[in-house]
Amino acid sequence: MSAGRLIACSRMYNVAPVVTAAWDRLFAWLSNEADVDLEVIYHAFPTPIEELWGLPGLGCVLMCGYPYARATPRPQLLAAPVPSYDHYEGESVYFSYLLVGEDSPFDTLEDTFGHRI
Repeated sequence: MSAGRLIACSRMYNVAPVVTAAWDRLFAWLSNEADVDLEVIYHAFPTPIEELWGLPGLGCVLMCGYPYARATPRPQLLAAPVPSYDHYEGESVYFSYLLVGEDSPFDTLEDTFGHRI
C-alpha cells in the first residue's frame, strides 16, 4: 500500500467472482465520491482474517461486530444494517441467530459448544 492510501476489502463477502467484482465497483464509487484513495486488497483465506482487521489504514473493511467491539483503537463505524423487522424499531442491531432443526439435541447456545453446527 502506498503512502496516503487506505485499504478497502470485502473478504468476508467475496462468495463468487461476480460478487467480488460488484464490491470492487462499490469501492471505486465510494473512493470517487468520498475523494479518498482506496486500495482494494484481496486478503484471501487461509490468511487469518484477524490480520486484515489489524492492518493500519483501514479505509472500508467489512468487520463483524465481535472484533469491532474488541478492537483497540476501535475503527470508525461507517455503516451498519438496519433490519426491517418491527422488533428492531428502526435501529441498527447486530447479533446472530443460530437455527437448528426441530429434532436437534440443541436447545441453548451452550448445548452447541464442542460441536459443529
